[in-house]
Amino acid sequence: MLIINGDLDRTSNGATTLMWHLPTGRPIRQLNTKFVSAAVDISPDSQILALGGNRGQIELWDVRTGEQTSVLSGHARWFKLLPTISALVYVAITDNTPSLLNRQDSQENRGVPQQSAWLLASASRDKTVRLWDLKTGELLSKLTGHAGWVYSIAVSPDGQTLVSGSADKTVKIWHRETGKLVRTLSQFEKPVYSVTISPDGQTLIAGSGDPALTIWNLETGELVNTLEGHPEGVAAVAMSADGETMVSRSLAGQVKIWQPG
Repeated sequence: MLIINGDLDRTSNGATTLMWHLPTGRPIRQLNTKFVSAAVDISPDSQILALGGNRGQIELWDVRTGEQTSVLSGHARWFKLLPTISALVYVAITDNTPSLLNRQDSQENRGVPQQSAWLLASASRDKTVRLWDLKTGELLSKLTGHAGWVYSIAVSPDGQTLVSGSADKTVKIWHRETGKLVRTLSQFEKPVYSVTISPDGQTLIAGSGDPALTIWNLETGELVNTLEGHPEGVAAVAMSADGETMVSRSLAGQVKIWQPG
């Protein structure tokens, strides 16, 4: 089990990312990156580490060797970091991708049919969500539709649904294989900073500038519950693998632990 954090290296032009062994709390490897690693995810086999940061790029690293394997470019670069939201490129990795996007899609949202083990999804201030073949580094699709910075993305456990939260005060639900927009949730009054999907794939949880977590039926788009308790907006939300515990962090850094249901 690993825990990963990144920070600016003020002695050089880059930054450092540390990998820790969670049971012992010991650092096991330091990665010298070109940017502050503000968003991370690990492949299903725990062999590939994806880092997103403030230069519009995604670095892929071999977890076992600590070697950088490739750099994915395409997102617009961000020159000024927000005080509470420091990431430019957000990443999420999913497996179960027997086929990728259909050539019949629109030119902007088109993809390339291809067999792939894992899919890397990324999002950024350029208002797009991009889908990559994690093994080859090939850009497969660019999803457009948001009118503002895309702050957060999540992929359902079956790999078929992708959710994005944006500064445009909406959450968009996409069909991952076709790249088509399924539904837009527009009931938010402030930017949506964080989205996550429950392990059973049935529930979407969103944190926004509003001082409450909202819980939605992922299939129908129905709002099923609102959790209040933070005095201000919610910057991040995550759920345990068993779906029994949820953790949220406010824009001021306050952390709350919830038991859904």
